Order: sequence, then structure tokens, then C-alpha cells
Amino acid sequence: MRMTSRLALVLTLLLPLSGCELLLVSPTLPGIAPFVGRPLTGKVVDSVTGLPLGNATVTAGLLATAKTDADGSFKLYGNIGGQGIAIARAGYTSLSYVTNSPLADGQSYFLPPLFPATGLPSAKHVTLQGVIHYNGAPITPKGAVVFAGLASTMTTTNGQFALAIRELLPGSVHSGVLAGGILIGGPISSETNQSAADFSFDSFGYRFADIPFADKPDLAPLPLQPIESKEVPIQSLSVSYSNAGAFQRVQTDVFMDFGLMGSVPVARNSQSNKTLPVPYVQGIKYAIEGQAADASGKLTSRVSVVTNSLSPVPFRLMPPPVVTGPANGAEEGGNPTFSWEPVPDAQSYAVEVLEGTHASATLKWKGYTSQTSIAFPTFPDWDMNGGSLIPGISYTWTVRAYNATVESLGKAVTAPPPSKPYRTNLYESAASGMTFSRVR
Repeated sequence: MRMTSRLALVLTLLLPLSGCELLLVSPTLPGIAPFVGRPLTGKVVDSVTGLPLGNATVTAGLLATAKTDADGSFKLYGNIGGQGIAIARAGYTSLSYVTNSPLADGQSYFLPPLFPATGLPSAKHVTLQGVIHYNGAPITPKGAVVFAGLASTMTTTNGQFALAIRELLPGSVHSGVLAGGILIGGPISSETNQSAADFSFDSFGYRFADIPFADKPDLAPLPLQPIESKEVPIQSLSVSYSNAGAFQRVQTDVFMDFGLMGSVPVARNSQSNKTLPVPYVQGIKYAIEGQAADASGKLTSRVSVVTNSLSPVPFRLMPPPVVTGPANGAEEGGNPTFSWEPVPDAQSYAVEVLEGTHASATLKWKGYTSQTSIAFPTFPDWDMNGGSLIPGISYTWTVRAYNATVESLGKAVTAPPPSKPYRTNLYESAASGMTFSRVR
């Protein structure tokens, strides 16, 4: 029997290779890479809402490219190896994850939106009204502060307050901690239209507050029971830095962590080694954040830890990366490769590129790597975020060093818990403000 040329070709492609290995080739259309081996699976989600992102482009290796389905899932076929993965979608900041080891199956990749408010329902507003008591009577004279999350306000002369809470999504039930007391120093935050300063409390109290379900932009003022500010004792917390002398300014912030109910600031101090008075509640965790700045006031190092006791906390700040290229103000003929010297104890790095050199410059691209260099990606600019750099435009870039792996870094940095202004047991440092331009 005469074998046709087509059958001979098929049998040739199925010949055993090196013993029992078998090469499997799927039929393909011209210009389409064949599906080879087991696919890499994963999911892409919005870092703000946590919702899956469909129609995102996922690229790995040289030829492996896929689009996410409506549920955010994707399958990549091909020789992917450990080169990393790049993700892009219209309306979102393009991200690149670079690792030494092969990419793991089933990972979720968080993509930050360019405009987080776009497509979200209008916010609802509510005003919380109440009074702060001390020894069973309203605090007098004026001088107590009450806060919920990042919002804060001062009491009037009779201990009363009216605290506006904004940007709550309609249809949600908001629960959180409402706390306050007699403040020493301050203010707690810039919400009071003043600059941040050292503060602590000499009386403190808190209660849980619920904002009822409502689908309208503005809710009626919500009256609350009094907060008894002396119900929580004040104790001492010692925070020390072993290398504070290497930095111009060091600041320590302490937060009480109520879990899903949120966290509240309870102390701030700008001295490097200091004992801070903080409210003590048994079983509550404390988030302690130290940060250092250079002579210009630019943040260069930060450390965050969580503890469930008031034992002394020793810190050693991570030095900022020393940049080796591109030089500040350089003109690049193509997409640049960003490089820096290794930082002691750093496991991974994040590079951000912003379009423009002014305060309102927009994020163009963000990439992660465990190496001391990373190249700006060459995927096209059709998605309007990331892609090719534009000739004649100046860009600003930042490199951050972390004591976390690339995988955990991507999740922690692009999608931090919105109610917690810290990250657990994370050390980071940064070199920022470097500029370059694309000349052709």
C-alpha cells in the first residue's frame, strides 16, 4: 500500500524522541504559534475593586500571549520558563512581573486602574454625630479629637462632634471603629487642614459604628451614643532605631488594628528613639510604622511591623538603592534598562515610570524584579497605558527595594488593604525623582 505524503508527515511528527518522550504538534493557522505542553493558568483582577478583568493581554516568554476571559482567567501555552509575565489592559496601568524561578500556576495578578473612580457608583455621604465623655461628663473645654478611618474632627466646647464620612459605595453597610479622646499635640491628619505633627492621647475611648444600608448619595446625620474616653488605659511603647543616624529625619506612627473594623492612629513622634504613650486594649494588635527622609524631606525608607503586645520594638531601616542607570537627565535612544546596586536584605524591587516631571505626572508603567535591573517592556501602546515611550517627552522614574518576594510584592503593593495604612512586616526603601527622555 502506498503511503500518502500527508500521512507520512503526520507519522514523522509523532516519532518518539529520546526514548519515551513524544512530540505533540497541534494543527495551527499560518502565523499562529502551536499549543505545546501544559498551559500556565492564572487570573487578572482589578486591584481596587477585586473584580475579574476580561480582555486583558497577558504575555510571557517570547511567543506566549493570551487574552483573559470574562472571569479574568487565562491560559498561556508555550516555552514560558522564568522570564516573567506582562499584563496590559485599556484603562489600567501595565505591569510586568519578573522572577528567577518558573511562574507558578493559579496566581492572581492585580492590575491598578488609571482612574480608580471610573465606572464605580456615586459615593454616599453620612455625618456621624455624638459626644465624647470623660468621667461620665462631656469633655470641656474644647480639645478632644474624634476620628473614623482617615477622617477626623475636633469636638466643640461641650464635647460634641459632627464627623463627615465620605466615599462610601451605595448599597453597602459600613462598619468601623469610632474613637477619640483628649489629644496632646496634633493634629492626627491633614483632614484638619493642618500639617501632620507629633501627637498622643492622655485619655482614650472607642466604639463600633454601623452606617445603615441606603442607596442614596446622602444619608441623614447618624446620632451615636457617647464615647467614654477614659475607658482605655494609656501605657508606654518603646520604639528604637539602630541606624537612625544615616537618615535626616525619622518618624514613628502607631495604629490600633481592629481587624475588619479598620485601624485608627493613636500616636506619632519625630524623634528616632522614643517611648510613646499609647492606648492599651488587651487582644488588639498594633501596627507600628517607621519612616525616614533625606535632607529635602523626600521619603527614602520605611518599615512596618504588627505586634499584639507593647514590648520594645527595634527597627533597622533599609538604605535606598543606589541608581546606576540611566543617569539623571539622560536622553535615551530606545526603551531604557533601569539598574541599581543591590540593597542589603532586599529580595525584590519595583520600578515605576511616570509620564512627566511635575507633581501631577501620571503612572506609565510599573514592573517587578528580583534582579538589580529591569528593561522597559516593548509591547505596543495600543492599550493607552504602558508600551512605547514617546519621543520628546520627559519621564520620571523610581526604584523601590523590598524585603518581600516578587510574588507577594505584586499583591501587597498593587492591592494594599484599603482600611490599613501599613503593610505587615514589610521593609522598603526608595530612590525617586530621576528623569530621562526619549529622543527617537
